[in-house]
Amino acid sequence: MTPFALASPAQFPLPGPRPLTSASYARDLNEVEALGRVNSSVRTATETETAKFWQLDTPAGMWDRVADDLAERRSWSLVREARVLALTNIALADATIAVWYSKNAFDSWRPVTAIAQADLDGNPDTSPDPSWAPFLSTPQFQEYPSAHSAISSAAAEMLASFYGEEAAFTVTSSGLPGVERSFSSFPAAVAQIADARIFAGFHFRFSCEDGVVLGNEVAQYIRSTHLLRIAGRGA
Repeated sequence: MTPFALASPAQFPLPGPRPLTSASYARDLNEVEALGRVNSSVRTATETETAKFWQLDTPAGMWDRVADDLAERRSWSLVREARVLALTNIALADATIAVWYSKNAFDSWRPVTAIAQADLDGNPDTSPDPSWAPFLSTPQFQEYPSAHSAISSAAAEMLASFYGEEAAFTVTSSGLPGVERSFSSFPAAVAQIADARIFAGFHFRFSCEDGVVLGNEVAQYIRSTHLLRIAGRGA
């Protein structure tokens, strides 16, 4: 799909999944194996709710509500509010396009497959467990990079450029009515999303970390090149 602002979906290349024989791969596989297991004995009740919270709604829906709430708390002009929302949603869209370009380019396996077939990865620090199942149903597309991490990072980075990195805000999830998550900074919310994808059993941590970097790069590029203010205007 043609991006709205990026020159191409491949504009910000990623390093790719960690080598299967590396220590970092083993560390991240063992983490999601323990925390993301359907019947995990180490995942807490709060962590279980966190996995559901960030899965049972779309990133665009969640971050657009945040953007609306932040705008309502400022005495900004309608034009300025519209610009913030437009840039936020361009970032959401282009981060999505960039993520799926990378998913198709790297075509990497999910934990549900990697854990069951760990005897094939050549890593002495991983062990196969064919009975392993994730806490939530694994999405049926490639693992790397984490889409939610990248898309949310793009929205958070864009909003932080207007409201400040340490802005306080509350997030809601349509799939968990009445449950709210409040944050004192945008990085704190993005970090929780990365954890949530591991608690769900969907992702390796390196995939979330690289997704965050991608989202930040997309947002920073869009903010500096599109919908720029006209000299002398207050929007």
